[in-house]
Amino acid sequence: MNPSYNNSIPVQRIKVSVIVSTYKSAQFIRGCLEDLVTQTLYEKGEVEIIIIDSASPENEGEIIQEFQENYPNIIYQRTRERETLYQAWNRAIKLARGSYLTNGNTDDRRCFNALEIMANYLDNNREISLVYADQLITTIKNDTFATTPALKHWNWPNYSYQQMRQGCCVGSQPMWRKMLHDKYGYFQENFRCAGDYEFWLRIGSQGEKMALIPEILGLYYLNLQGLEHGSNGQALQEHYQVCKIYEIPHPDIKDIEIKPNPVKMEDLGIILQEEEREKLQTIQAISQRRWPIIVIDGVIFQINQGKLAGVWSSILEYWRQLEFSQYIVILDRNNSAPRWEEFKYWPAESYDYNCTGKDAIKIQAICDRLQANLFISTFYTSPLTTPSLLFLASESPEENGKLPVDLEKHYAILSASIIIAFSSDIAQDLRKLYPQISPEQIDIIEFFEVNQKIAEEITNFLWYALSETKESSQNQVWLELRKLQEAQQIMYLKQQQDYRTMQGMEISLKELENNHNYLQKNNRELREEINYLSSRKGIVKTLAKTSILLLAKIKKKLPIF
Repeated sequence: MNPSYNNSIPVQRIKVSVIVSTYKSAQFIRGCLEDLVTQTLYEKGEVEIIIIDSASPENEGEIIQEFQENYPNIIYQRTRERETLYQAWNRAIKLARGSYLTNGNTDDRRCFNALEIMANYLDNNREISLVYADQLITTIKNDTFATTPALKHWNWPNYSYQQMRQGCCVGSQPMWRKMLHDKYGYFQENFRCAGDYEFWLRIGSQGEKMALIPEILGLYYLNLQGLEHGSNGQALQEHYQVCKIYEIPHPDIKDIEIKPNPVKMEDLGIILQEEEREKLQTIQAISQRRWPIIVIDGVIFQINQGKLAGVWSSILEYWRQLEFSQYIVILDRNNSAPRWEEFKYWPAESYDYNCTGKDAIKIQAICDRLQANLFISTFYTSPLTTPSLLFLASESPEENGKLPVDLEKHYAILSASIIIAFSSDIAQDLRKLYPQISPEQIDIIEFFEVNQKIAEEITNFLWYALSETKESSQNQVWLELRKLQEAQQIMYLKQQQDYRTMQGMEISLKELENNHNYLQKNNRELREEINYLSSRKGIVKTLAKTSILLLAKIKKKLPIF
C-alpha cells in the first residue's frame, strides 16, 4: 500500500501532477508512460506521475518499475483490492505535490507539449479553474499523437455552466487546480464512469470558471469495450443519476433503449478542415524529431517584392535538397508561399503593417507552439524572444525612420541574434548606424554565393542558438521597443489622419478666402454703381429708398439716360 518513489526533484519545482489509474492495462501502460516522460514540461522537471495500481492481475508493476529506474518523479502505489476509478484518483490526488492536476488515461495520448500549454494557460489566467482542449479520435490501440492517421476530432464548445448541464463538454484530458478539492471535496467514489462529470458540475454550479484552448492537444482512444462505452449501459445509468442530483431534465431511464456498443465511429467527431489538418501534420512531424526546429516566415511571397521574392524562391529550392530541410517549418501567409514536399507548413494570417506588434506576438506564439530554436524572416518580421537570423539585402534604415517598413527593419535589426549582410557596404553601413551591435553578430555573404553560404551559416547558428540564452541585452531592448510599437503606430496613423484633416481644412479655408475676395469685389462694384447713380438728378431720393435687390433692376434701365 505504501507508495514507492524514485529519485525526485524538490517539491517546489513540481507544477503538474498526472494521476494514472491502471487495471488490466499492461498493453497500454508502456505507451502511456513514454508519452508522459517525453512531455516538454516533464523534461523541465515540473511534472510528477502518480500511478495507482488497483490490484491489477497483469504485470503493469514490472513495466512501471522499469521506468522508475530510468526517470525521476514517478510514484507507484498498488492497492490490495480493486478500487473504483475515482477511488484511485482520490488516492493519487492526496499524494500529489503539483498545483495543477490532470488525469493520464492509460489508453489516451497527448501532443508533446500539451501539459506545458495547459499549465501556462492556468498560470496566465488566475480566474480560470479548469482548462481543456480539442482531441483527435482514434480506434488504434497504442496510437501516438505524432503518427496517428486520425482525421476526426472532438471540437469541444466554449465553456458555460449551461453548456455543461447539457453534457460533459471538457473532454477526457482536462487540467484543473488542485485547490478545488480543498474547497469542494473529492470525486464521488461510488461512480464508475460519471464521477468526473459530477465533479465538474459541482464546481461549475459554484461559479468556478473553465476555458477551452481551441487547439488539438490530445488523442482520445475510442475503446468500445472500456468503462465509458462497454459497460452495458452503466455510463447511461450514472449519467441519469447525475442529472437527478443537479435537477437536469432527462428522459426517464426506462424509456431509453440500451444497446451494446451503441457508439459508431462514423457518428463521432468532426472531420478536420484542410488548415487544421496541415497544422496537425506539422506538429506530428516535429514531435518525432523535437529539435532543432527552424521557422521561416514566408511573408515576402505575400508582399511580392519582385526580385527579392525570386531570390528567396531560389534559396528555398536549394535548401530543400539539404539535410536540415526536415527541420524547416514555413509560415504560409494567406496561402501565398510556394510549396515543396521537403518542408512543413504552418498556415498564418496575412501580414499588415498597421498591426505589426500583434503580428510579432502571434509569431512568438507559433514559435512557442512548435518549440522553435531559430526564426528566419524573408522580409523583416520578427518574434519576441526566439533567436532570429536576419538577412540584410539593402541599406539599413535611419534609426528615426518613419516609414512602416523602415520601423520594422529597425526593430528586426535590434532583435536579431545574428545578421547576415549581402555585401561589405551594407555591413559597414550597419556598423555605423548601430554601434551597439557587436562585430561578431554581423557576417557578410556576397550575393552570388548566397545559397551555399547561408546554409552553412544556419548550421553554425543552430549551435549558437541552442547554447545562447534567448534574452540577450539587445532582446530586452527589443521587448521594450515592441511594447511601445503599438502606441507608435497608433500615433503614426493619427498623424496621417490629422494631416488629411488639416489638408481638408486648408482647402476649405482657401474656398472661404476666395468667396470672401469675390464678395469684396462685388461690394466694391456695387458701391461704384451707387456713387454713379447718386450723381444723377431725380434718382437720388429714389435710390435712398430702394433695396439692394432693386438696384439690379434699375441698372438695366440706366442706358436710357
